[in-house]
Amino acid sequence: MPSIRVDDSVWEWLKKHARPLEDTPNSVLRRLAGLDPAPAEEEVGVKPVEERKRMETVKYRFTGEQLRKEYSLPVHHCLYHKDGRFFERLVYFPGALCDPQGYLQYDTEAEFENDPRLSIGKKVNVPGGISTHPKYRTFPRRI
Repeated sequence: MPSIRVDDSVWEWLKKHARPLEDTPNSVLRRLAGLDPAPAEEEVGVKPVEERKRMETVKYRFTGEQLRKEYSLPVHHCLYHKDGRFFERLVYFPGALCDPQGYLQYDTEAEFENDPRLSIGKKVNVPGGISTHPKYRTFPRRI
């Protein structure tokens, strides 16, 4: 089953249209779009209890794109991890790897691929986190 990501305002809108203890994000969208009800949710892989619990508990989630915009980072691709240790691979350059306090910027793919402090495979592992890297820059303080 495909997954989608939605921003905070869409998520809040979905929650406003959900029927408590009954709906999942999928069932809300199907109802509002006028689509026929889906087959039993268990058959299509949706776990209603887990989805409802997630809808109630998710408050705010950082993304690299949000941080790129908020701090006007001069990059095309920006990835985020809460511990600054595990990332997807950067695809577009300049790019940045971010944690909650700062970022590492890579101007070229070669610079990224040849950084000896990164363990690059299908994913990128940064032992000790990006904050231990000598090129790490902290974000300006928020007011």
